[in-house]
Amino acid sequence: MKANPTEQETTDSETQKRPSFLATLSHFIHRRFIWLLLGAYAVAAWWPDWGLWIRDVSLGETTGNCSSRS
Repeated sequence: MKANPTEQETTDSETQKRPSFLATLSHFIHRRFIWLLLGAYAVAAWWPDWGLWIRDVSLGETTGNCSSRS
């Protein structure tokens, strides 16, 4: 038994939705994770100065005592 045209149009429009940027990025990383990991190790081996420079970079500091104990 064939579906009526309105049901078919609804199904087609739902399957043609474009994935979000985050979903696309996640899929890209998931499919290529091992190569990205090996590439990161290769870059670290060839240019260790970048890693040493990044180690000294500060993204900010917190002030005050975070614990609530006296």
